[in-house]
Amino acid sequence: RNLDGPWLLYDNETDPYQIDNLIGQPAYTDLQQRMENLLQAMMAERGDELAPAQVFLDRYGHEVDRVGAVPYRN
Repeated sequence: RNLDGPWLLYDNETDPYQIDNLIGQPAYTDLQQRMENLLQAMMAERGDELAPAQVFLDRYGHEVDRVGAVPYRN
């Protein structure tokens, strides 16, 4: 899941190579909703949120390089 919504759902038992993305297929609407509800509950329990990257960069004071990546420092 990202800010745009769910984007990957595979049946790893019947599709171990993850060829057929099931997101948006009517037969899986209920499963998607249950998974979304579980995710939201777990995030609320932990005080977590889905927010744009800039929110976290600002919150934690990370600097980014010219391409927007947090530089690795050894």
